[in-house]
Amino acid sequence: MNILIVTANYPTPYRVKYQFVKELVCAFARCGHSCYVISPYSLTKDRHWISYLSEEDGVMVCRPKFLSFSTMRIAGISPS
Repeated sequence: MNILIVTANYPTPYRVKYQFVKELVCAFARCGHSCYVISPYSLTKDRHWISYLSEEDGVMVCRPKFLSFSTMRIAGISPS
């Protein structure tokens, strides 16, 4: 069975939060399912370079990059 997981927070080597999601996906993969994760990655919030497509523990992880201005402030004003 193919399983697609779309999540806003999937652990990276720089951010180990939300480990439950990773463990759940890895459990699906250990049961023999093909798992794919899509987890958008903010270039303005997370300033580490993460590859777009990688395989982690038998799970294909896609991290499309995007720019977010919601956390930025310019002269005390939020551009969002």
